[in-house]
This record gives sequence, structure tokens and C-alpha cells, in this order.
Amino acid sequence: CNFKLSVKQWYQRRVRVWVSSQTRPDVAYGTCMATNSYASGTITELKQANKTVKTLKDSPLKVKFPGIQLEKASIVVFSDASFANLPDGSSQGGYLVFIADDSGQCCPLSWQSRKIRKVCKSTLAAERWSLVEGLDAAELISTQLKELLKLDFPVVCYTDCKSLYDAVRTSNTLEDKGLRIPMACLRQRHNQDKVKIRWVPTKLQLSDCLTKAGAPTFLLREVLSEGKLSDQLYGLM
Repeated sequence: CNFKLSVKQWYQRRVRVWVSSQTRPDVAYGTCMATNSYASGTITELKQANKTVKTLKDSPLKVKFPGIQLEKASIVVFSDASFANLPDGSSQGGYLVFIADDSGQCCPLSWQSRKIRKVCKSTLAAERWSLVEGLDAAELISTQLKELLKLDFPVVCYTDCKSLYDAVRTSNTLEDKGLRIPMACLRQRHNQDKVKIRWVPTKLQLSDCLTKAGAPTFLLREVLSEGKLSDQLYGLM
């Protein structure tokens, strides 16, 4: 059953897009799905969009920006992907970029949830492309801050994909030929200490809720509202 958006629904969609891009990464996946389904939306998708609006109304969130010791700060990335979980068989990717010091104090700088533009043949491929997009954003921020503040900001990235984590640390040839050159570039960045790539359990992956419906948002909301990485996450830095 197809439908046309009413004025009210248009308003809700526009507000939701603005909020998710400015202060509410916890609803970024729902916003992305609503935006992608505009051309051929169904009643089911409208219900899901309204659920996102309800989440915004029922679960307010304050984002805290604490003082950061810039001399001891790093750019921290959490990247995740869901392989072939979209209606058209595409994969969803998402990342969060924070600046965090060695005490765990952190501020969100950038985030994204969107359909991966590349055709992904495996979970490894989806996770890899999402990781690269997150790293590109983080390295740009690191470079800009260095120019402004004359300080170095190392980049640390966390993925919950063990196969990707292992692949970066080996020189084994991948079966997927389409991933060989991109993976070689990623390995080079890691081996030259331009970035550090670390593994994190899925339960601690802050960007998990940016790639799939129903993923828990409690940990991300806690980090945003307290301006501090949890003790478990801080211990991984």
C-alpha cells in the first residue's frame, strides 16, 4: 500500500533529519531508513518512521561537552556495518567520531548512518568500507585540528568485526579480489602507525545502533550525556 506524505508527516521527517544530524546519533538509523523509503514508502515504513519520532519525544537526550586535555587527546572512531540488511540487499554502515583524552573525557565530533555505496559480497567487505569512511572522517578532523592548534591527534578506530581486525594485521591474500587493493591501503595506514585499529566486543560497539533496527542505544546515550567513555571502553584505549 503506497501513500503520500501529509504536511505533518513531512514536518516530522524534516525535524527528525535535522535532529539526528545535529544532536541525536541514536536515531540516525531510523532517520536514514525514513529518508531512503520516501519514494516508495509503505504503511509499515511509515509506522517505523513514527516510532522514531516517538523515541525522540519519549527519550530526551542532553549531550555534554566536557573540558578536554588537548595535549593528551586522540580522535576515536567506532565503525560498524550490517551486511545485506536493507530491503534491496544493500548493506548499512555507520560510524561515530569522538575526541577523547587519556582520562576518558570525550566529545562527539561527527557521525553517519547510511547505505554503503559499494556492492558488498560479505560481512568483511561491508565492515571494511564502513571503517574506511570513518577513518577518512577522523583523519580529516585530525589534520584540521593540527593546523589550528599545532598539536598531533592520533587516530584510534574500534571495530567489532574480528575477521577485519585480523585481516589488517596479516599479509594473507584475500579471496575477494575487489578488496585486495583497499585492504592493502588499510594495512599500510596501520603498519605505518598512521592509525591504530582495535577490536571491541559488539556489546561495547557504540555505533551498533547506527546500522540496524532494535540495537541497544543505552551505552551510546550514556557516553553522550556524561561526556565520558565508560570504564570498559576507556580500558581499551
